[in-house]
Amino acid sequence: MNDPRLSAADRHVALTISLHLDKHGAGAYPSIRTLAGECARKAHTVTKSIQTLEKLGYLNVIRAAKRGRHGWSSDVNHYTAQLPLGATGAVAPSGPRQLPQGAYELSKSSDGGSPNGSAAVECPECEQPAGRHITGCSLAPATESSPAPLRILKDMNAKDAA
Repeated sequence: MNDPRLSAADRHVALTISLHLDKHGAGAYPSIRTLAGECARKAHTVTKSIQTLEKLGYLNVIRAAKRGRHGWSSDVNHYTAQLPLGATGAVAPSGPRQLPQGAYELSKSSDGGSPNGSAAVECPECEQPAGRHITGCSLAPATESSPAPLRILKDMNAKDAA
């Protein structure tokens, strides 16, 4: 929610309510007191943030009937998440999955797994098990004692000088 109309408290309350929602964005029933405790904010701030989220279209609230002498109710509100009119949801990037440099995916070996049943981790270039690389593997992490990066740098400098 990168909406400039929302305060930090509004975002915090929205996030806290979302922790109570089911996987379909519905079915949250936390009380104001519960939300205030989880957000470490005053009940009045939580109530105001809920009203803002509802007014801007981020939240649908079915309010419980008020009972009791001071307006306190043992019933709780029912919250459902929604997108405001005209808003679109976040779109996940498409295309091939990219991993950080030097990282590789966990995959099961071709025989269906390692002998102990856990997934085998292999370097995609040299196909060595977890953390091991053959000499010359470009994905091997450089260490201070490893002469390979220095040798490559010296070779490049020698070519530039020639």
